[in-house]
Amino acid sequence: MKVLIIQTAFLGDVILATSLVETLAKHIEKVEISILVNKKFSSALANNPNLESVFEFDKSKPKVAELRGLIKKLKKEHFTHVINCHRFASSGIIAANLKANRIGFAKNPFSMFFHKKVEHQYKEGLHEIDRNFQLINHLVDASTPELPKLYPSKADLESVEQFLGNAFITISPGSVWKTKQYETEGWLEFIKTTTADKVYLLGAHNEVALCNDIKNSSNDSRVEVLAGKLSLLQVSALMPHATMNYANDSAPTHIASATNSPITTVFCSTAPSFGFYPLGTKANVAQTSEQLSCKPCGIHGKKKCPEGHFLCGKFSLTSK
Repeated sequence: MKVLIIQTAFLGDVILATSLVETLAKHIEKVEISILVNKKFSSALANNPNLESVFEFDKSKPKVAELRGLIKKLKKEHFTHVINCHRFASSGIIAANLKANRIGFAKNPFSMFFHKKVEHQYKEGLHEIDRNFQLINHLVDASTPELPKLYPSKADLESVEQFLGNAFITISPGSVWKTKQYETEGWLEFIKTTTADKVYLLGAHNEVALCNDIKNSSNDSRVEVLAGKLSLLQVSALMPHATMNYANDSAPTHIASATNSPITTVFCSTAPSFGFYPLGTKANVAQTSEQLSCKPCGIHGKKKCPEGHFLCGKFSLTSK
C-alpha cells in the first residue's frame, strides 16, 4: 500500500495529521506513507521515520501553476490511497486528479470524486485526531488512533540542554487570531503567582515583540524570551522538560500533545468542544467559568471581539 496524506492547512493541523502517520505505520505492514503539507510547516515533519516523502504546497506561488506542478509530480508516485484531511477546494482538486482510492471529508467541494466520504462534525469529546481517524478506520485493525508525534533530532535535544538547569515553565502567548490570545495583563498576573525558577516565553519570529512586551512589563528576572530563537523541533525538545507549558488554542498546544508534554491550554473565544483540546497524560484546559452567550464566536477566532468586551479572555489563570 502506498498512501498520500493531504493536510495543507495550519501548523496545528499538520501536527495533528501525524496521528494518521503513526496509526497507519503501526497497523499496516509494508505501508509507504507520504504527506503533502503547506511548505511553511514542512519542517515539523523532519526526522519522521514513518514518512517516505514530504511534498510541499508552496502557497506563495500562483495557485493554478502550483497545483498543476504538484499534480504532475504526485501522479508519478502511483499512490494506491489518497487520504485528504483538508476540507477545501485546492486539496480536493489534487486528490481528484490522482488515480487512487480517494478518501476525504464530504464538506470538500470536490468530494464527489472521493471513493469514501466521511461527515465532518464538531461535537463534544470528538478530537481532531478522531475525526481524521474516521478516514482510515476501515483500513486498520484499530479502534482508536495513535497520538500525534514529532521527532526532534539529537542536535535539537542537545541544543536545549542549556535551558534545563532549573525548574521552569513555558508560556506561548501568541496566536494567528487575536481573540484566541489570552490578554497580556493576564499573563503578567499569572507570572507573579508562579513559583517556577524560570519562565521561558516561546513563539515564532512574528511573536518576538509580544514576548518582549510581556518580559519588559513583568520586570521579573526569571522571565526569558526564547521566541524566534528556537526552531519548532527545538521547542518540541524543550517542552517535555517543563513543569508545565501554557499556550492558547494554537499550534504550541499541539506541539505539546505530540511530545506528551505537560500542557495547559487557555481557551478564550474558542472552546474545547471543537476538538482541538490538548492530549497527553498531563493535559489541562483553562477558560472562563462565566457563561457567555457569545462564546464560542467561531472555530478560528477573530481579529477582535465582535462584542467589544472580550470577556472570554478576562479570567485569572492559576498554576497547574
